Amino acid sequence: MKQVKLIDGRVCIDHIHMYIAIPPKISVSEFMSYLKGKSALM
Repeated sequence: MKQVKLIDGRVCIDHIHMYIAIPPKISVSEFMSYLKGKSALM
């Protein structure tokens, strides 16, 4: 998703924190589904 911008992030041992900007045309749930799908491939 090229429209989403990562503003800040922190990596911990077992999780991450991200501060992101999502444009209004993308819902938070739509982006989270996309992100979970991509992270499952890692």
